[in-house]
Amino acid sequence: MVQPLVSTLELIGGPFEVEIGETWRVGVTFNYLVLREVTIVLKASPFTRITGILNRVDSLSAQVEVTLPPVTELTPVEMTIEMPFFGSSDGGIRDGTYGLIVEILGTGADAKEDNAIIVSGNPPGLLSLIPSLVTVMIMGMMMNMMGGLTGE
Repeated sequence: MVQPLVSTLELIGGPFEVEIGETWRVGVTFNYLVLREVTIVLKASPFTRITGILNRVDSLSAQVEVTLPPVTELTPVEMTIEMPFFGSSDGGIRDGTYGLIVEILGTGADAKEDNAIIVSGNPPGLLSLIPSLVTVMIMGMMMNMMGGLTGE
């Protein structure tokens, strides 16, 4: 039976700024105690909170398997998990501020840091063009109506 305790996330001095296309390394430290060799899965995910509910950005979740040797006293482990950041046009993340959660799957052990990551660098998409297109359409309709009033 594994008894891991996630003790800290190495997020000193955050929030950290991340550009789309970068790979971010998350440092994790935890203590564990196991009587036989066991393999665990560490998972890191950016998240947002909507009305208090934690919503992971699963498309950017990164996992790493770790084999822990048997030990008879609490032993510290330091790991890094690499998280590639890709843009919303590729099914990834939007620009904004996100928290970070690191979990040891199947154990209930986790660590969360709100407002840990500031993501930027998404290319402008079609939605960013809508205000400009609406303005042009309104101007075109006004010109058409004005032309109709003057008899042209």
